[in-house]
Amino acid sequence: MPTVVLDAYVLYPAAIRDFLLRLVEEEVFSGHMSSAILDECFRSILRNRPDLNPKMLLRSREAIEREFAHLIIDGHERLIDGLELPDRDDRHVLAAAIHREIPMIVTFNTKDFPERALRPYGVVAMHPDQFLLACVEKSGRTVLHVLQKQVSQLRNPPATMDQVLARLAAQGLPETVAALRQLGGFDTP
Repeated sequence: MPTVVLDAYVLYPAAIRDFLLRLVEEEVFSGHMSSAILDECFRSILRNRPDLNPKMLLRSREAIEREFAHLIIDGHERLIDGLELPDRDDRHVLAAAIHREIPMIVTFNTKDFPERALRPYGVVAMHPDQFLLACVEKSGRTVLHVLQKQVSQLRNPPATMDQVLARLAAQGLPETVAALRQLGGFDTP
């Protein structure tokens, strides 16, 4: 089972966050995060989505911390100052990966995690579309089942499989969606 650090950028879009965390629950991969990553994610959501209820977002964050407590990384802060990345604010993510000896960071922001900076620590950065496509290729039926369950549990508002797939593709997962469409026999819109 792959072990990764999930960056705030992949946890920010609700549909992707839900999909990723459900895949972690089904043990398709082990997705780790830190309190600082969750802080960054939910701070960005609050800043960019003033229409959302802050108390509901806090409850969502608390649920993640409770349900995935064993995957929350701490104790990595001492490593941050010694790291060099193009964006200094991303050093905490690399520090978390180094601290737990996790070989991959899944992020939409791969340019801020260049290979030359990660290689000395045995870490790579991968775009979530590439990562999830590999998950589909390895565990396709499980990934498809997780997505079907996610769709079936959407209530506010409800959504169809096609709507969720379109949302995931629009949020940056076009190759993963194409593979899931093919695997599930879903028509391409």
